[in-house]
Amino acid sequence: MKSQTFKFKETYLNQVIDKLPSHCLLNKGITGCGGTTVELESKRDSIILCPTKNLVTSKSSMGYFGVDGDVGKRDIQNYLITEKSFKKIVATYDALPKLMESIPNYQDYFLLIDEYHLLFNDYSFRGDCIKYILHNFKEFKNWCFMTATPLKEEFILEELKDIPQITYDWEKAIPVNIHIKDTYFIQKTILEYINTFKDKNLHIFLNSVSTIYNLTKNIEDSDYRVVCSENSKTKIKNFSKITSPIKKLNFYTSCAFEGCDIYDPNGLCIIICDTNISTTVLDIATKIRQVCGRLRDSKYKNECYLILNTSKHRYAGTSKKEFETQVKESEELGKEKHHELHDFELTEKKKKMELKLYSKETYATLYLNKYKDDIYYDENLKKVDIYNYNLISEIYKSSISVIGELDSYNIPTKIEKEKTDLNIQPWILENLTKNEYTYNELELIFTPIFEQHGLKWNKKTSIKYYFPPFTKKQKMKNKIKELYYTFNIF
Repeated sequence: MKSQTFKFKETYLNQVIDKLPSHCLLNKGITGCGGTTVELESKRDSIILCPTKNLVTSKSSMGYFGVDGDVGKRDIQNYLITEKSFKKIVATYDALPKLMESIPNYQDYFLLIDEYHLLFNDYSFRGDCIKYILHNFKEFKNWCFMTATPLKEEFILEELKDIPQITYDWEKAIPVNIHIKDTYFIQKTILEYINTFKDKNLHIFLNSVSTIYNLTKNIEDSDYRVVCSENSKTKIKNFSKITSPIKKLNFYTSCAFEGCDIYDPNGLCIIICDTNISTTVLDIATKIRQVCGRLRDSKYKNECYLILNTSKHRYAGTSKKEFETQVKESEELGKEKHHELHDFELTEKKKKMELKLYSKETYATLYLNKYKDDIYYDENLKKVDIYNYNLISEIYKSSISVIGELDSYNIPTKIEKEKTDLNIQPWILENLTKNEYTYNELELIFTPIFEQHGLKWNKKTSIKYYFPPFTKKQKMKNKIKELYYTFNIF
């Protein structure tokens, strides 16, 4: 991949250029420098593809034409006949097929794929729409893939790996100071921060609707909003769009992690990475740096609090050597299956049967993908697998690893370890998934676990000596009176 770097002394991109470069991967260097704004203000027709509906809402609220799943072909055609000097369409990734069908001369539009690192990050679960972009972007005469947080070269998608890269380097860029709190008790720590920073508006980035729901049940103040996808709005109270008024507490799922502009002079950013919940684990190279750039005008914009849990992870117990062996076996089996499907004449009946049998649970583990009526070996799925292993097993194996990764991107850090005198074994905490249990539940769950660690469950002493602080109380539930233990961990 060819690469060029340009150094700027200015603050915003429109002070340097009046339109984005074409036929390249553009690393704009920092969030908030106005990369999308340059294209929206340029003197040419443009289609700007964004990863989320919230991002389209954010940009279209500024007067540009937004296209998502609720906008039809007739709406697009009506916009095309308006008296605009230059057509500016901001759309979700999924909308590209609809735009290409609705715009007669779409080839003449400049195509900007914004936050293009997400084509990789989301590849395994948004495959069809991402593959459509990858297969069709060259239909446009001019195009650009842009991000402020590029991936390492080995994780660039196969279809993009030979495209030249342009990097903008900003002399005036101010790094964000990240304060790390490594704790077993994620939810408890969040509630402590809410009480500690009462003089600020907190913007809490946490990609788990269920965790947000549990948190809000323990918050007395109802002055909060939850920005999440519309698919999740029935699961949560105080659902809001990104453009809704700022509250004292603001929760965001991944729909607001990239590109959205949040204006709050008194806002403080808090990011949650809980390795117990795969959806909350954020990549330092992309996601964390993106989230840190969401608060545009805050007096605390250069401060961020990162709450994480490095006590366990999804790849626990899998050594790098074992994982590499698994990757090699999956690659060999996947290529054999690809060979079987493509190098032999299959009957139409056999082909239909293979397509019907395809499932992500089985085939994706062999790095086989499905697009339209084809099943094929996909090198990108292998890259995603390796990337996820490195992220969870190497970067998040300890606080020191996290700091090392942040240092590699020149992000200053301070770390605060959990302040506790409790000598609680990690395997106890790993198996406490809620804060309240009956005694019978604890005995059933932990008797075999104690045996695995050479201990014998004792009714009088095990809970007292091995578990976190608790209160116990007799409760009547479903007409049955039982002893309940409530642990002070959530």
